[in-house]
Amino acid sequence: MSYFQASKNVWVFSLLSVAVLGILLLSSISAQAQGTNIEGLVTGKSASEKADIKGIEIAKFNHKGKFTKGNLEIEIQSLENIRGGVEVFARGWKDGRQLGFGKDGSVEIERFRIFNPPVLVSDPNGAVIRKFENPVTHEITTLTYREDPVEAIRQVMAHNISLVGKKNTKIVQGKIGNTTDTYYPDADAESTSVDGMVTRTNVSSWSDARNDANGNNVHDATTQSDIAAEEEFTNNFSITRAFFLFDTSAISDSDIIRSATFSVYVTAGEGNDRTFGLIQTNPSSNTSLSVGDFDALTLNSPAEGAARVSLATTSAYSDFVLNSTGLGWVSKSSVTKLGLRHQDDIDNTQPSTGRQYAGMRFADQTGTTEDPKLVVVHESNAAPSAPTSLLTEGQSNPTEVVDTTPEFSAIYNDSDSGDQATHYRIQVSTVSNFSSTYWDSGTTTIASLTAGARSQEIAYGGSALATSTTYYWRIKFSDDDGAEGAWSTESATFVVTDAQVLKMRKAFNESVQNSSTLQNDDSLALVLGANRTYIIDGVIFVSSGSAVPDLKIGFSVPSGATTSMAYMNDESRGVLATGDTSQGISLPGSSTQVPVHFSGTVVTASTAGDMILRWAQDSSNSNVTTIHAGSYIRADEI
Repeated sequence: MSYFQASKNVWVFSLLSVAVLGILLLSSISAQAQGTNIEGLVTGKSASEKADIKGIEIAKFNHKGKFTKGNLEIEIQSLENIRGGVEVFARGWKDGRQLGFGKDGSVEIERFRIFNPPVLVSDPNGAVIRKFENPVTHEITTLTYREDPVEAIRQVMAHNISLVGKKNTKIVQGKIGNTTDTYYPDADAESTSVDGMVTRTNVSSWSDARNDANGNNVHDATTQSDIAAEEEFTNNFSITRAFFLFDTSAISDSDIIRSATFSVYVTAGEGNDRTFGLIQTNPSSNTSLSVGDFDALTLNSPAEGAARVSLATTSAYSDFVLNSTGLGWVSKSSVTKLGLRHQDDIDNTQPSTGRQYAGMRFADQTGTTEDPKLVVVHESNAAPSAPTSLLTEGQSNPTEVVDTTPEFSAIYNDSDSGDQATHYRIQVSTVSNFSSTYWDSGTTTIASLTAGARSQEIAYGGSALATSTTYYWRIKFSDDDGAEGAWSTESATFVVTDAQVLKMRKAFNESVQNSSTLQNDDSLALVLGANRTYIIDGVIFVSSGSAVPDLKIGFSVPSGATTSMAYMNDESRGVLATGDTSQGISLPGSSTQVPVHFSGTVVTASTAGDMILRWAQDSSNSNVTTIHAGSYIRADEI
């Protein structure tokens, strides 16, 4: 039941009438100690009127400031009434460390909305009395509360923050959430949603008890009862199925639901197995239950909206954290319909003889901090904005692309700091307005990418690209919530050219003596283009009249270029980085020519220019050192 629903329980004024009706209620109102009488104000009102009245009255109190609940410290910065309840802005700490909120935990000040908010808190000395007869056991229980709106809000906030606060996150100071909603069912008589249970009792076979379409008892106006699947004594089976409906239509249709938790307050129990599963229900009415709703669910192998929970801990909430299936059940336009079944009922496992149940609270007429609740975290999601800094082959608008499958990258931009890009789409066209496309990648998965980061390089995958043609390209990203972003707007182009193959063969001998200063070779030079990558290969044939001089080599390259070269002959080898000179390369000291091989890569920057072999004697000597005709150097663009 929810904040739009009408009151659920008819006031009863004697224990005799409780016994006759088999349900709730005898209530006596006294909130004078707190200076309020909200229960008196809501008596006889519809469920939606009650929720509005409670919101107005709660907002009259001063809730601002810090308070402590267990290991939590909470600061309420503001509280105002809204339609159907109250809105609270608050911060939280756990064990002295501040908690973050939202998808990535970066929110410091969270926005909480509490619909149909409670005003009663449990108090053994309280003057507000509830008497009811358990519809299953027929035991009469007396509950005492006090009307204390401030304490009620504090208890709600403490439980909610324990559910949604995130530890050890990077909090952005002053950042405001994100919304955490709390929904409570309507009490009887309902306006929009119901909670309660349908039972099938005193059946001689487990199969009949479980598979019957109809129950034989309905309880949708009780404050407390038991749910079970048990063989109370031999050949006497009972099954109770609980229904919890919440009007969650206050969630914006465009919002993303980040998380949700269904909580039920456990009062008692018996048996070794009190494990229950959360399932989706579909009763015939949103505001009342009937015996025919016993099977208003998937009987066998139902989808479960959360991990199963043992309801063995009493006098406390037990929480069902909704999984992706359960989150899909949360309605943004109407009523979310949940239910609880004992795991023996779900699994069709006949229970052993003996009681096997859990007692729990249902919606109170005025609202207590022990009522069932659904806490939903949701937020708006902005689609990614236009990508920027588009690069082809690591360059902006290159005009000499030799790779026939060029690679593209761009910066992912998104105002939602916690979002990640998970998909991209690229279009390549020969016209700048993309009225026709040469290649469309379609929406394609990409490694997760955070806002402000550059994407991985994405290879072109279309038909063969023509040389000397200007191609235009654009890109957009989709985030991990499925929102498709805007196309890039900056002009991004590339032109494909044939790859360069540069070769130079030495046509004559060249000698040097009495010099250890590197000099440019007269022949072995190549003109490299700007912004290109080359594989270099070459051999020089060297002789020397004596073994004393040996040889050393190096390379000059255009400004900004980087090199990585290796050289070797039978006796010497090494690696040269940009600007390096080799160690002495051993020569045999005769007129015999010795080959020295070199290979590596050169990556040029924005400046074109010459790559030249430089060489000299390793130590200055009068013996002649010669590089012979037939030596060569070659560069292949890649």
